[in-house]
Amino acid sequence: MGDSEQASHHNGDPTAGKESLEPVQLAKHVAEYPVKELEPVDLRGKRVVICGLPGSGKTIVSKMIALHYKTMVFDMHGEYNPQVYERWRPENNQYGAPLLAEFDQAMNNIVFNPLNGFEFLVIDEAHQYFPNGRMLPPSMMKLNAYNRHMGLGFACVTHRPTQLKTDLVELAHYCAFFKLSGRNDLQFLRDLYPGLDAEVFSLGPHEFVWYEAGVGFTRCAPIQVA
Repeated sequence: MGDSEQASHHNGDPTAGKESLEPVQLAKHVAEYPVKELEPVDLRGKRVVICGLPGSGKTIVSKMIALHYKTMVFDMHGEYNPQVYERWRPENNQYGAPLLAEFDQAMNNIVFNPLNGFEFLVIDEAHQYFPNGRMLPPSMMKLNAYNRHMGLGFACVTHRPTQLKTDLVELAHYCAFFKLSGRNDLQFLRDLYPGLDAEVFSLGPHEFVWYEAGVGFTRCAPIQVA
């Protein structure tokens, strides 16, 4: 089920000059905002959520992160160049038993296989695998509980935080939020951290807020979107 593609080179793409971080230096995107600079972050063994509407820049952030680690990308819609990223694509693209069976098989055979040596996993369109109100598939329950012990970080990329299984957002170590304006989303952010909702609502095009759980958030400069 699904197919896995290995990148021919992992850390370079002449067409992807805007998609690199050293090492995950989101501080490069901090402009003249009156906030502290972001420190380089080691995301191995960490849980990350990236939220933004289509065209916001969330995929570019996930690509930046992916390029810094030995990463497997679960790429539902073929947005990650297989010449750059090691990726797996499912045959199904809607929530249901067939997709979850594919997901569990790929996790157990590819991601959890120590011979592959993955340090990070990007799950694009994560709400299709883990919609709010539904049980996580067994392999994701394992990853969410034990990823620190595995040394395996992961990022769930989704449109809106309220679409994704609540545990994944609430237990995330870091979140990148692009502009959101839905009432339910803003209420969720308000409950997550004081003032986060207003900051995310006020963002301009391609700006994002980088939130560290229990610590605070930083407003970051716009992502360069080709």
